[in-house]
Amino acid sequence: MADVHGVHMIEQDIGNATAFAAELRSADVTFNLAGEISHIHSMERPWRDAEVNAMAQLKLLEESARQAAGVRIIYLQPPQIYGIPGISAGR
Repeated sequence: MADVHGVHMIEQDIGNATAFAAELRSADVTFNLAGEISHIHSMERPWRDAEVNAMAQLKLLEESARQAAGVRIIYLQPPQIYGIPGISAGR
């Protein structure tokens, strides 16, 4: 995908972040939009959900630390909501 206004989109599996290490090295900021977005899929395949939403995220963080220590990573979370609406975790 072409760069737009200095933004370079990488459509890769973040679990294999070494494949785009050069892009991580040259980034000023990384926007991480990866993750499982289907609550149903996460319930049907919890091990895959854990791999995508936890392990692959850690692999991206580790590779980012190796390639560009201190770079900002902005993580956009999936839209799922857990717990009881209106009840905070501190209650």
